[in-house]
Order: sequence, then C-alpha cells, then structure tokens
Amino acid sequence: MKNFIFLLFISITIISCNTKSQLEGIWLGAYRIHHSGETPTITPFNSILDFSSNKVIIRNIDYHIFKNVDTKTIENFTLENELLIIGNDTLNVKNVSKDSLVFSYYADYERDIIFKKLKPKTQKKLPQIANKAFELAGPNYLDSLDFLNDSALLHLGNNYNNDNRVSNWTLYTYKSFNFLILDDFKSTTFLIEEYNNQEINLKLFGPRIKNFKLTKINNLTKDINLSGYWVSPFDDNNNLPVPPPYPSPEDSIDSQLYLKFEKDSLFIKQYNEIKVMEWKLNSTNRFIYFPLNEDSINEIWKIIYLDSDKLEIEELHKFYSPNEIKKRTFKKMKNGW
Repeated sequence: MKNFIFLLFISITIISCNTKSQLEGIWLGAYRIHHSGETPTITPFNSILDFSSNKVIIRNIDYHIFKNVDTKTIENFTLENELLIIGNDTLNVKNVSKDSLVFSYYADYERDIIFKKLKPKTQKKLPQIANKAFELAGPNYLDSLDFLNDSALLHLGNNYNNDNRVSNWTLYTYKSFNFLILDDFKSTTFLIEEYNNQEINLKLFGPRIKNFKLTKINNLTKDINLSGYWVSPFDDNNNLPVPPPYPSPEDSIDSQLYLKFEKDSLFIKQYNEIKVMEWKLNSTNRFIYFPLNEDSINEIWKIIYLDSDKLEIEELHKFYSPNEIKKRTFKKMKNGW
C-alpha cells in the first residue's frame, strides 16, 4: 500500500512537471466560451501569456474602442495538479497540448479561455500600412480598407454598413511577434506573417485558424477636382440656387447649403453662418474625410458622382443609423456665393 501511494505521488509529480514544461512559451488569447445558456457564445479574448520558469508575463492588448490600456504584469505561478495559480487567481487547466491551452473559471457561470501557442520566429520590422488602401480577403470575407493615418481606418466596401465605416487600428509588437489590431466591435487581432510591398499575410486565431491576406490597392480612382463654389439644393433649369421660401418677418435666413473647396480647407455656409474645416481625400479618391484629431475621424462623405458642374455625396457618420444617412446633390456655381 505504501509503495502504491508513493508511485501515485511520483506519477502526479511527473505529470505536473510535464504540464509545466508544456506551458513554457508565448500564448495568444484566441477566444472565450461563455456557458451561460443552452447554446455557448464565443467572444474574443485579447491577451498574451508568456511562461518561463516560475514566472508569467501577462499583456493585455490595447483597444481604443473599449478604452483599455496596454498593461504588463509579471507574476509568479505554480501548478498544482490541474490548478494554475497566478498571483491571487486560480484557473483550472482543462487541456494543454503543444499548440492549445484551455483554462476554465467560474464567474456567475462557467467560462473557458482558449490560448494558442505562437511558434518562435525571427523579428521583423513592422509593415508600412498608414496612408495606404488594401483589400482584405479571407474565408467567406472580403472588404477594402483604407488606413487613413496611424490610427483611423475607413471601410471602403459597398456592402459594409454605412453607419460604422470608421474605426481605429494599430500595430502591436511583443518580442518577435507583430500584430495588426482592427479596433472594431469584434476587436480583431491578426498575427502578421510574411509580407512585402504589395501583400501582407495574416493569421486569425479562433475556433478555427484562418488565413487572411492584405493586398495593396494600386488602381486608384483618377485625380478629381473639387475646387470652387457649390450649392445645394439648386434649380436644374437655370443653374441657380433654388430660392428659399418667402421669408416671414421673423425668419429671413438662407437655408441652402454652400460649399467652397480650397486646397486644404472647406468653407461651409448655411443660415448665414460659415465654418471652416480641414478636408482630405482618402487613398482611392472616393471619400472625403475631416480629420478632427489624430485619434478620431467621425464624419465621411462618399463621392457618388462628380463632373465639372455636379457633385453627389452621401454624408456618413460614425454614430449615424442607416436611416440618418444624408444624400445631397450640389451644383457648381460660376460666380461664387
């Protein structure tokens, strides 16, 4: 009996040591399973665990949309049977293999966290993405993206919801690994694989590992000329602004919308008030946007039609619902306002 207990103790110790050695390395949070109802739900889980010896580095990846902060925590950890103790937290190790790590914990209901092991790779510089447009293709997915600057992303695809075309993006590096983070409501984290000047190969970890590719869009729309004065609404018959309704004594304000495009400035006049905004064209010359600051671009104008004397736009806003999208047609004015 004593020999049996001794052998059992030795077996548990060996299993624990083997599991601990399997933990060593860098793991990327792939997704979390919520067992809160009849059908489990899956959400992203954006963290990195870096196990070495008796310490683990925990990195929470930054997402602007949720106001999270990129944090780094170093904790001691111990592994007792199937329990992983990190600081004051205890997780049940449901499974560990050469490429997957599954924890479970209980908070109101049972949850599983799945991590995927990252294979060691050679450090590479970050790809140059800002101020360029790309096609993003993957399994059952296709979109066109314009990285307007170092933080703002514009979805160009015609099928994309117009009420949420603008989001944030960032590049993130941990040791030899580079990540592209699309900071939308799905909080998508791509592992950057090989890339060149035209293509960037990406890997997305989830219930299934999916390969994506960013391909640079080189066939840009021809240069366009917006300079000059424009008015909406207008009279097609004589190319003059539609006269406002006959004013009452209390109201004699012109309600028409006037635009004046200069090189970098847009003058907008309505109700006898004028405001000035900085404006830019995106990489494909299909959208006009207004950079409020480095982190936020809320309003986008999609150019539907443009010729020498007619401009049609859709006003898109980050926080509009589809029913609030405004379409306007402007006529070129020959003599200014």
